[in-house]
Amino acid sequence: MKHYRSLPTAVHRAEQRLEVVTAAWRRDEGTTLADIARDHKISVALVTKLQRLAREALVPKAPGPKPRPAAVAVETAAPPVVATTGLSLDGDRGGALICTLAVHNGSLRGPQSVFKALGHPPPSRDALVDFLDRAGRTATRLLLRAREQLHDRLDCLAGDDIFFHRTPIKVLIEPVSGALLNVLRWPWHTAEDWALMLEPWTALRLLVSDLGTDLVGAAALRKVHHQADFFHERAWWTEKVFEPLSCRESRRAHFAHACWDRATRPIGPGRRMSAEKVALADARRAAAEEDFFQAVRVEELAMSLFEPLSPEGQRWTDARTDDLLAEIEREAGLLPSFYAARVWRHLHRHRTRWNAHRVMWNGIEVCVRPGSDWSRERVLDAVVSLRHAARRLACAQEWPGMRAAQQEQAGLRAALGDACENLDAVCAAVASLLDQPRRSSSLVEALNSRLRVLQMVHRNVPDSRLSLMALAWNLTVRAEGRRRGPSPYARLGIDFADDRRPWYEVLLEEMNAN
Repeated sequence: MKHYRSLPTAVHRAEQRLEVVTAAWRRDEGTTLADIARDHKISVALVTKLQRLAREALVPKAPGPKPRPAAVAVETAAPPVVATTGLSLDGDRGGALICTLAVHNGSLRGPQSVFKALGHPPPSRDALVDFLDRAGRTATRLLLRAREQLHDRLDCLAGDDIFFHRTPIKVLIEPVSGALLNVLRWPWHTAEDWALMLEPWTALRLLVSDLGTDLVGAAALRKVHHQADFFHERAWWTEKVFEPLSCRESRRAHFAHACWDRATRPIGPGRRMSAEKVALADARRAAAEEDFFQAVRVEELAMSLFEPLSPEGQRWTDARTDDLLAEIEREAGLLPSFYAARVWRHLHRHRTRWNAHRVMWNGIEVCVRPGSDWSRERVLDAVVSLRHAARRLACAQEWPGMRAAQQEQAGLRAALGDACENLDAVCAAVASLLDQPRRSSSLVEALNSRLRVLQMVHRNVPDSRLSLMALAWNLTVRAEGRRRGPSPYARLGIDFADDRRPWYEVLLEEMNAN
């Protein structure tokens, strides 16, 4: 049986769009595109767009390769600029080249080969090692300088361990900007070690990580809330629940198929299977399939605890959390006893960690105007309602719904303006919590995928190289993805973060100044 996540949601959306195109092309004279758009709850513009895309996809393409753009041909024909200037370790161009190759997991032979290819004498191996060591030490100083600016500002951190030859490397990340705050090789793996790393962060309110005993214990020692990691939690459900149930259903399906074969084949060895046994085998297969989809329903309920708002679109409360946990327990009780007990133990062992991210609402500063009868909680609830109204306005397809959303948004904004002095700051903080919930440390896994390649190229990776990788990560502008835009350090307001220059220019300037 296929895993239920193996089929992308885009396939179902494509089937829906094919239904729209088919209905548009097969409509009779009395049916308009507006009728089809209303039946499928989309706009007329989207119907015409889907027709055009389908028509273009059915037109055969011209044979042969696509012609190359003229701009590319002009660019390749231009003479190389690098050959006109000299390269050396003392110059910025040579240093920039070596630093760039280093963070892209280049070996020591790589810069030497590039120098030769450009017609310049290559630096020696010892000179390269010395230069990269000085660059790494400078990167370490810059990372420390940035941490000193952030120790009393950040209230949420995400942490995890990655391993180089079974040696843990502790990684600390700010989950919103994605800034690497600390990348440190540490040979021990206990709660006290993580607590020591978290000690300088005086404003820490929430730690996001997996459910390892070291990180859970560190949060308890530091007396901060601990949020279970969304990425690792989905992996737990896949490994501990879905895969065993899927194998169970697959075995019963094979047995039921064999029973049907023995009951229906006209010739062949063996006794024929009775209809009662075939029905029993098929019923056991259907029961196993229903158990799997029941587990899917339980997991969807459990994953809703990680959402920034409750299923009703309101802020989480203790009572709503307890009600949802009780509902999850009731649904989990319908699973086979072994899996029901496993889910129950997992839920109760970490009961307080499923939506601990809601404590971040307590850090939002709300300044209620003197004389107003509004409370802080009422202001926050109204800002959430304002966000819902703005979303309904953006998604509205018809004028009555759009007008109602406009009126609700205007009324809420006027009431909030009379009740709250720092409305813009409150709206920005609420938007940050809703758009970027503090529930996952999976960004550490993205760094891990890069450092694994570095470990494969270099047998020994010194701490200075880790600092160099971290600095490049923090000072690089994001060109794509959810965090596209300013670099992580620029988002946090670090004094030496300058997105107008590449990261290696900032590093080389600091190296030349010392």
